Amino acid sequence: MKVTGESDLKDYGNEIHVRQKPGTSEHWQDSVVLTWWDTKNEIGGFHRLGHQPNYKHGPMVTLWNNLMSPVGTYKNTTFKPLREEDLLPSGGFGCGDDTCTVEFIDGEHIWNIQDGKVSAQLRFKDISGNVDPFPKKGSLAEDFAAAHFDIPGTVTGWMKMEGKEWNINGLGIRDHGWGKRDWDTILSHRWVVGTCGRDLSFVVLAWHSSDDALVKFGWVVRGDELTRCKEIDIVTYMEIDSATHRGGHMTLKLTTDEILELEFKAFKSKAVVSYHHGVACVDRMCSWTCNGLSGISDFEITSNFQRNNRVPKNSVAGIVDDGFFPLV
Repeated sequence: MKVTGESDLKDYGNEIHVRQKPGTSEHWQDSVVLTWWDTKNEIGGFHRLGHQPNYKHGPMVTLWNNLMSPVGTYKNTTFKPLREEDLLPSGGFGCGDDTCTVEFIDGEHIWNIQDGKVSAQLRFKDISGNVDPFPKKGSLAEDFAAAHFDIPGTVTGWMKMEGKEWNINGLGIRDHGWGKRDWDTILSHRWVVGTCGRDLSFVVLAWHSSDDALVKFGWVVRGDELTRCKEIDIVTYMEIDSATHRGGHMTLKLTTDEILELEFKAFKSKAVVSYHHGVACVDRMCSWTCNGLSGISDFEITSNFQRNNRVPKNSVAGIVDDGFFPLV
């Protein structure tokens, strides 16, 4: 894939669309994510399915499965033993309780969901190169995102809930990541991803780790060209619960010095909160506008900076220690 101002990124083949060979770390995991929205039907979802084969208490499966519609929200968050039947012959993922599977078949990432009266089939097709622009050095790469693909695309299929049925025609972002993922290293983060199709997609991550490193990076995709961000500013419109939010604002300065101002407004559906390994991860589906374009997004955050009794150390816009600090 062409990258503005630098060597092109490697575009991987179908070998990275299936389960990967497990590493040796207790925290090694292999997970896939889909976040999507159909604006016309006002339906969408956020889904994560991951295998953790070396977990200290035995192999486990993590499922965050959420579907949103005008009649309500379906939520199923589980952490269950990994079974032999969850290792699908196609290289896909089972979820430990037969309510969800993910497979890559004939160029589509297919999520099948069946849980009582709620069911869906989500068919995701990429609209950009299959590349991994994540940093390969530092605590983020070493402890949380060794290999990571975040790709925009289209979502079709169908969804049934509470006696209602919809044919899906939406947009979304998928990701596939594997390697060591130690949730104890995360104090807070922002994962802001969105798309309006081939005119503009974006993937932005701000990360505050337990060693007090603050990392921000991201990129935009337009057509077949990727442009990295050199400056990122994210403001979250937090609710009084200090966990959920109603949208936000993001300013991106690209390596070309072009500036993109994006405003996010939450859809009517509530945020979904996934509590996993002591971290509450909040995903809120939002609309966004930028320079006459508009699209859909997932504005994901965690706010775990105190980690029980931890004293804050590295504050972006505050003073924690006692003393005199000159205004600079």
